[in-house]
Amino acid sequence: MTVAIDRATGKRRGEREPRPGPVQRLRNGLNKHWYAYAMVAPVAIVLGVLVLYPLGYGLYLTLTDATSLNTARTIGVNEIDATYKFIGLDNYADILWGPTSYDRFWSHFLWTIFWTAACVTLHYGIGLGLALLLNQKLRGRTLYRMILVLPWAVPTFVTVFGWRFMLADGGIINSFLEFLHLPTPSWLEDTFWQRFSAIMVNTW
Repeated sequence: MTVAIDRATGKRRGEREPRPGPVQRLRNGLNKHWYAYAMVAPVAIVLGVLVLYPLGYGLYLTLTDATSLNTARTIGVNEIDATYKFIGLDNYADILWGPTSYDRFWSHFLWTIFWTAACVTLHYGIGLGLALLLNQKLRGRTLYRMILVLPWAVPTFVTVFGWRFMLADGGIINSFLEFLHLPTPSWLEDTFWQRFSAIMVNTW
């Protein structure tokens, strides 16, 4: 068996060089792309100050017994020092397993999961059904496709206020139900109908 050797380097031809370590790769990247890092640095620093610092400080406060009464504050010319202390994971334990944990956390957590699952299922199911339907040759298909784009074209705040007026007592939806002699739910007051309305509006 004959192995070709490069006389200049003393290495076998075709032999791969060993991969540099992480520190060396970092140095090579900095040397090669230093200008790009220099251009990105101001934005990264500003984001770090405006986002990362408050986030980190907020996480630290969750490990203390800080409240609005024992944090540092200034009232007129009086400066009141902070008196809260570090308590570890007690706040998390109280939220997850405390005497009122279901009302404060688990009920909202379970509702969020149900809301997400319901909205995703309705979005996917209705969207796929309409896409398959409009893929067929229908008279006025272009008009139907344009109507389906309307929910994305209308600004969010306009949509929210529009649905609020329609769901309010005396709104168009309850008026229509009264015309049909059907019961009129309290869309914006009863907890069940509030959640039903949230899913309905989000699906629309």
